Amino acid sequence: VPLAERVANSLAACGPSITLAAACEALAFSLGALSPMPAVRNFSLCAAAAIVLDFVLQVTAFVGLLALDTRRAEQHRADCAS
Repeated sequence: VPLAERVANSLAACGPSITLAAACEALAFSLGALSPMPAVRNFSLCAAAAIVLDFVLQVTAFVGLLALDTRRAEQHRADCAS
């Protein structure tokens, strides 16, 4: 099976659960922004932003780097430099 198809199948299988989990976590932390305490509000907003950033990186950069590493392993190279 070609690498692109394996990546697509993996994202199709895992993508909805990753998306739902990240959305629920970001929403839960965002609700903390309603707190009158500044420390809790700031923490909640930063945590929600971190969850969203983590999600974006998981479905873009991590998948791309994993595909590059899989191609390297299939070519029996020891590391990315060789």
